Amino acid sequence: MQRYRDELSGSSLLLEAWFLNQVVSRWMTTRLGECPLSPDELGLCAALALRGDASTSQICELTGTAASTIASMGNRLAGRGILEQVTNPHDRRSRLWRLTRTGLQVLGEAMERFREAYLALLRTTPVQPEQIRDGLNDLEHALRLDLGLPQREPQDACAAESEELTAAEREELRRFTQWLIHRRGHASDEDVR
Repeated sequence: MQRYRDELSGSSLLLEAWFLNQVVSRWMTTRLGECPLSPDELGLCAALALRGDASTSQICELTGTAASTIASMGNRLAGRGILEQVTNPHDRRSRLWRLTRTGLQVLGEAMERFREAYLALLRTTPVQPEQIRDGLNDLEHALRLDLGLPQREPQDACAAESEELTAAEREELRRFTQWLIHRRGHASDEDVR
C-alpha cells in the first residue's frame, strides 16, 4: 500500500480529494448544461428536497459548509424564486429554508439531467460505486471528527446506481413530481410538512 507523503513535493489524500472535487464540480457544470443551478446550488436544493425544510445551521451541520456560504447561496436562490424562508413552527425566532414550487420544478429537471449523465459515467467506471463510497464515507467521518462536526449517516447506494427506470417509470415520476408541486401550492403550511 502506497503511503501518502506530507511534504510539499509529494501528495496527500486531502490534496487528491481537493483535485477530485475540482473535477467533479467541472463535470457537473458541463453535464448540467443550461441548468439554472450551479453544482453547489443543486446540492443544497437536493439536500432540502431529501431532508425537508431546514435552518441555515442545520444545513451547515449536514454539509460542513460555513454559515455565511449557506446564507449567501440561500439568498441568491431566494432572489431567483427557487428558495424561500419560512418561520420555524417549532421556534418562531428562527427561519427555515424551503424549496418553492418553482424550485421543486427546477430541481426535478436538473436531477433528470444529472441522473442521465451519472448513469453514463457509471457505465464507464471500472470500480464499483460501493468501493468508492466506502472510502469517501471513511474520509468524511475522519474529517468531521477532527473538526468537531456532527457525523452524517454513511450513504448507501442510490437507486440510480442499481437500476435504470423504464420510460414509463420516468413518466410516472415526472407526473408524480408535478402533482407534488401542485399539492404544495394548494396546501397550507401545516399540510406541507
